Amino acid sequence: IQDILKVLVSDLNRSNGVALPPLDKWKTPKDNAATLQPSDDTVLPGGVPSPGASLTSMAASQNHDADNVPNLMDETKTFSSTESLRQLSQQLNGLVCESATCVNGEGPASSANLKDLEKQQNQEITDQLEEEKKECHQKQGALREQLQVHIQTIGILVSEKAELQTALAHTQHAARQKEGESEDLASRLQYSRRRVGELERALSAVSTQQKKADRYNKELTKERDALRLELYKNT
Repeated sequence: IQDILKVLVSDLNRSNGVALPPLDKWKTPKDNAATLQPSDDTVLPGGVPSPGASLTSMAASQNHDADNVPNLMDETKTFSSTESLRQLSQQLNGLVCESATCVNGEGPASSANLKDLEKQQNQEITDQLEEEKKECHQKQGALREQLQVHIQTIGILVSEKAELQTALAHTQHAARQKEGESEDLASRLQYSRRRVGELERALSAVSTQQKKADRYNKELTKERDALRLELYKNT
């Protein structure tokens, strides 16, 4: 809206052909007349001006005023146009401000409720922050409980791991002992088998000798019986 109003003002300036005059043209005729100083030949001894000089100066001032009349009229028109443009610019600026305030929703009717709206928004933000803090505290509490449960579970698992490692160590030690015992028993079994073989061979030899002895005893018994029979016949 401000850009549109600036464009309108520039169009008005171009259509009216108005431009601010330079500063040297704003001098009044009195200032121009004051710049004129009397020459030395128009002053009589004693500082009294001569009548001719007075007439000359009056004629010069009249001619100068006559020459400056069109310029003064132009400058008066320019000044009035400039003042009207300034007033128009002020009015346009007021309209721009009012339109900006209306667009932004900050008019006279809403400016009174602006503080209340800000307070309400601040209160809503504060309430939202409080709710978020409560939710964060609740989440932190739940996470702490879960963390405690996890810590307890980890402690139980660590203790169980230690117990299992101890039991595994005992089992490995017992297994090594059993392995040693089994090796000892295997060696003993092997020795026993060898001993059994030796005893079986000895028993076989003894049985063979026993058989031989039995046969020899039978032969001796037969010879004894034969001798007894001869002795009985001879008697």
